[in-house]
Amino acid sequence: MRALAHLRAFARVPHPFGSPAQDKVHQYIVAQLTALGANPQVESLPVSRDARGGYPLAAGITHDIITRIPGYAPTRPLLLIAHSDSVPGGPGAADDGEGVAVLLETMRALRSWPPLRNDLIFLITDGEEAGLLGAKTFVDAHPAAAGLALNFEARGSSGPGMMFETSRGNGWMVRQLASAAPYPVANSLSYEVYRLLPNDTDLTVFLHAGTPGMDFAFIGDITNYHTHIDDVTHIDPRSLQHQGSYALSLARHFGDQDLRHVAAPDVTYFNVPLMGVAIYPVAWSLPLALIAGVLLIAVAAFGIARRRVSIEGWLIGFAALLVAMIADVAAAVGFWNLVLAWHPQFHQMLQGDPYHAWIYRAASTVLAVAISTAIYQWLRRRVATVDLWAGALLLWLALGIASAIYLPGASYVFTWPLLFATAGLAFLTGRGGEAKSWGTILVLWLCALPAIVMIAPLIDQLFVAMTMRVSAAPAIFTALLLGLLAPLLDMACAPRRYWLPAAALAFSAAFLIAGAPLAGFDIAHPKPDSLFYGLDADTNTASWFSGDVEADPWTLPALGEHPAQVRTTAFMPFLKWPMFTNVAAVAPLPPPALDVREDSTSGGVRTLQLHIASPRHADEIAVYGDSGDSVMSAEVNGKSVGPDIRGRDSKPGLKMLDLIRFGQWSFQYYGPPAAGIELHLRLRASAAPFTMTLIDRSYSLAGVPAPPRPADTMPLPWVTDSVFVRKSFRLP
Repeated sequence: MRALAHLRAFARVPHPFGSPAQDKVHQYIVAQLTALGANPQVESLPVSRDARGGYPLAAGITHDIITRIPGYAPTRPLLLIAHSDSVPGGPGAADDGEGVAVLLETMRALRSWPPLRNDLIFLITDGEEAGLLGAKTFVDAHPAAAGLALNFEARGSSGPGMMFETSRGNGWMVRQLASAAPYPVANSLSYEVYRLLPNDTDLTVFLHAGTPGMDFAFIGDITNYHTHIDDVTHIDPRSLQHQGSYALSLARHFGDQDLRHVAAPDVTYFNVPLMGVAIYPVAWSLPLALIAGVLLIAVAAFGIARRRVSIEGWLIGFAALLVAMIADVAAAVGFWNLVLAWHPQFHQMLQGDPYHAWIYRAASTVLAVAISTAIYQWLRRRVATVDLWAGALLLWLALGIASAIYLPGASYVFTWPLLFATAGLAFLTGRGGEAKSWGTILVLWLCALPAIVMIAPLIDQLFVAMTMRVSAAPAIFTALLLGLLAPLLDMACAPRRYWLPAAALAFSAAFLIAGAPLAGFDIAHPKPDSLFYGLDADTNTASWFSGDVEADPWTLPALGEHPAQVRTTAFMPFLKWPMFTNVAAVAPLPPPALDVREDSTSGGVRTLQLHIASPRHADEIAVYGDSGDSVMSAEVNGKSVGPDIRGRDSKPGLKMLDLIRFGQWSFQYYGPPAAGIELHLRLRASAAPFTMTLIDRSYSLAGVPAPPRPADTMPLPWVTDSVFVRKSFRLP
């Protein structure tokens, strides 16, 4: 496919923000757009942004590529977004080379299509991995530029493309997506969960600026994410094709819509097999949950009046499912800790999943089946099945009402299975409380089908999205599903009460054992490990550092047999991460340079004009001031870099990250030019003298005595082999 050809051309090596390799990627993209007859513009502008997550502020010069296709009667532009930069440790074929390739191919297809009503803006942002910098540049330069934004991303290298995030007021957008996209995959559960998490994408910047939009990504095979193996050979062409189907169909569709008024009340939405996407107003969530509650109570009252359901049995059934959930969660957590104890190298898989994670997902799931069914079979000797089932539905009702109040877009997960199961409970109660005929069994299966169709895929999606590290989440829904299937499980276990728990336990052990031969690392499944070199020019000393849980044959020569342990370093003071360290030979590396161009004081304010450079042409420079509050303002390239430029954010996850913010005034400048950067600083005059520390970083171990990296290893995700050089300057 053509999109893969693009990836083979530009996603061969890492091309982080500000690097020479990224310049070549930009040149390729511009050449491709020009060959299509478009008129791409490279907008090179300075930018700064709060990078959050406890990191210093981020700054640099972004090179966004903007291509506009004029419409014949435009309302407001449609914006299609992808980012061109990769992390330093990987070539970024999926994240986000696929997005760039998809936009290039969408542009090619649209060139042969009749003109659309609206202007289309294809935006290839720069510096996303450094803190959404290119998106910030565009929003600063073009406020309110678009009526709707569509962003294409990846957090892995396989799986269906999912529309996982929307802006508020998504009713119109979701309905248009469902009608226009060939194979839409979307649900409002992901929307509700994602808005609580600390994650963000380029779309986050546009949503903050008031531009409505949708986010698309595939998330399978997270072990490849932000690593050396995020390359073309590992990307699934079907995922690429699915993302392309979104981009082209939605560009054509929204390109002909009136985009001046796209907001409509939020909706609940989810995929229904063979039927597409079910959509209804989110305002229905609580009424539907209450209707389910009224029906369940009515059925229970009928059963109690006919002596087919007892209040005591009902309460025992409620407690049984609650206990099963707790036991399954404890088992899932214990199981994963057992796996980590057996295979401690899995601690190195920072994304949360090992290679061949499906084996451990299966083992964890059938272990939950064993525990839940064992609990139900033990209680079945004392409590009628209909009581256990009614009690389980009571817990489902509690969860349904709670979700309808606090996470209304997620309530469908509980409400619809509950409604159908309540119908099955009514039928079984009316038949005397026992399934004695094939007709009754068929009805029970039909009433259980919505739960199976909705919850079973959700369990798999939770494993993929949250990884084995958070296996408690799928364990909860496994227990809930089994509680909803209580009468069917009882029939399945009727010949021998404990055959199903025993068989499930045996399968869990078999999966665990089967995973052992696959737990190692090789060239196809490289081991993530880390090695950093730090040179302190003030003391003329050097050190090795590693964030690994244990030394391996590659890091051992540098770390030694008995390395010391630290929780932070002077080279990355913002990072609280247990690390091994050892003394290293001092390499002949020039430190960062600082030159005072101006130093004046007036009205209690000291003004400094500083020139900062990296003589060794490092990939980034970090600047740290005194730990006090002496910095009043700071600017680089006319952009503020503190002391605080935080924007508003309502996401609970990001608010939590603010609690671990690195409090010292600091910023990181990515891709500093060879000539250096100019820093304009205003200090409280009473703070003199002022100490400033510069730390430059290069994304390799070149120039230091590091052994060659073996082919069956790769840098840890989110970081890469690096050399840091540190020097402090006292400004009297």
